[in-house]
Amino acid sequence: PDTGNSQRLARSQQHRDFISKVVTATATNKAQSGPEKWPKKARRTKKKRGGAGRAPLPKVAEETVEDGEPNVTVSRPPQVTPLERPQRRDMATSTTEEIEEVDRKQTEAVNSGEFPPEYLIKHPLQNSWTLWYYEPDRNKPWEESQREITSFDTAEDFWSLYNHIKTASELRQGCDYSMFKQGIRPMWEDDQNKCGGRWLINLEKKQRSTDLDNFWLEILLCMIGEAFNEYSDDVCGAVVNIRPKGDKLGVWTSNANSEDSVMEIGRKLKERLRITPKMSMGYQAHKDTMVKAGSQTKNTYTL
Repeated sequence: PDTGNSQRLARSQQHRDFISKVVTATATNKAQSGPEKWPKKARRTKKKRGGAGRAPLPKVAEETVEDGEPNVTVSRPPQVTPLERPQRRDMATSTTEEIEEVDRKQTEAVNSGEFPPEYLIKHPLQNSWTLWYYEPDRNKPWEESQREITSFDTAEDFWSLYNHIKTASELRQGCDYSMFKQGIRPMWEDDQNKCGGRWLINLEKKQRSTDLDNFWLEILLCMIGEAFNEYSDDVCGAVVNIRPKGDKLGVWTSNANSEDSVMEIGRKLKERLRITPKMSMGYQAHKDTMVKAGSQTKNTYTL
């Protein structure tokens, strides 16, 4: 048996599991109202005339109780109320304003030196990813209207990017966001895409204000967090299309003929997005989309 290959596969799976935990933990930390600040060093009080210069001790509460003898005064320490921790929220349900506020507080904490050193360590992702933006321009070919924005390869850099761009629901009609592994272009003709297809989710127009941003963010977290386990390598990227009649979300894979991979990726998406029975997901091969006769492309698989 090829023990070397088995060990490499095991290490790769361990790395995927680690990255998935990091992305999930980062999302949870971002969803909180802000990091707990470390206490500053106590300052000495200035000396006053006639005083020893020491800070006064906290007052001790006194009360009179019946303790076998009348009027016995018992000293009790002051009651300390524990700090109330904010309720954790799923990152996908946080608004852009809340996320930006958390980001601002964290930046202030870093600048003031209140973050412990371990907070400044970045966590590398399994793959590098590139954000693309498409805006229609009648004076340019479609390919030239695709703009490569930036790439990232750590969980922290992803959040830094996500927190400082418009959400999908804020894009103009006809515009797209695409997030693909670095080196893969968001087009059918790319070598990594031409034999593949996409899981397509069609949203109603009214869902733009309720589901679109949550679904898009969850898809991004699934991809960069390697949530598809051994089939994560088959994921090329994802696209969100903003259209007048209804928006679309697509997750692209590299091989439309690999049924096990395609179906497992689809099931994981449906689970993470909590797709209701009223909504359906269809998988379409790119070759069928390119030669479609009408406005609809037949689905190879359906969930």
